[in-house]
Amino acid sequence: MDFTLTLTWLIIGVLALLAGVTLFMLQTDRYQQKLFFRFWQAVGLPVQADNVAAAARRRIRTRTSAMFVGELAGLFLVALVLFVNPSLASSSFIWLFVVPAVMTTMTTLDVGVALHYSLFRRRADAPRLARATATTMRDYVSPWRLRVAPALVVTAVLLNVGGAVLSWVGVIDPATFVRSSTLPLLTAAVIVFAVGKFVERRILQQTQPAADELELAWDDAFRAETFRALLLLETIVAWLAVGAAGIAILEGIDAIAGTGWGTGAGMQLFTLGFFVVLAIFSFGAAQTHFRHRLWPNLVAPHPHSGLGSN
Repeated sequence: MDFTLTLTWLIIGVLALLAGVTLFMLQTDRYQQKLFFRFWQAVGLPVQADNVAAAARRRIRTRTSAMFVGELAGLFLVALVLFVNPSLASSSFIWLFVVPAVMTTMTTLDVGVALHYSLFRRRADAPRLARATATTMRDYVSPWRLRVAPALVVTAVLLNVGGAVLSWVGVIDPATFVRSSTLPLLTAAVIVFAVGKFVERRILQQTQPAADELELAWDDAFRAETFRALLLLETIVAWLAVGAAGIAILEGIDAIAGTGWGTGAGMQLFTLGFFVVLAIFSFGAAQTHFRHRLWPNLVAPHPHSGLGSN
């Protein structure tokens, strides 16, 4: 077994181990409370009733469990493919297959939780709170974050068209471009983007059982988290399509010119862009946009004001 194959199996094993450990820890009250406290601090909503804290903890446990079960399912799929064809082992295999496979299964189960389980149950003794106007994606995710995925999909399409033209005129090696993963990843990016838009509309059309503004605000918090995960998946797959097309063009130039600098530079830029995408959906009010947009007057108490272990 060569070093690359061993390293690939090691990465898959470590990811599976971490997912398994997290699932085990999720069974403990202490870890559930820790996740709840982190989420509460991140979204900045008040907790003024036991039922709100209990419902939020249940949703966090269910959502996190679903995501890590999805990670294990994705890793199992990856391991099966690698077992059947060990020659696929490479750094590009991790980026172009492992990452999208794992993120797709994680996000799919996360969305499944959002579609099938409401945060609060309807209570016969409490009226249902209704919104004055329907919400849109802009209420949950900032407009510029909404534009990242479609912009990258368009960029991937243009790069593929450019690669095809450059192949036709002989600037890059046609065989190198055709053998690359650019077309499959472009197809995947378009499909993920289209399915994502459909799922977003389905979630927006769902009713939100809530007896008061606080319950509705917390339901919005988890809805915003689902949208953030869904958009992150769309954006990462779109970026993979952009990176694959760019690297394929550089490899085609290297094949004609007899050089090797283009591929290395392309991989470095691709990796940097991946972490930029993660930062876009992790920092800069990524988790609080919905609160400023929908609930600007709901203010969380100080973290040390006394939050019990509900």
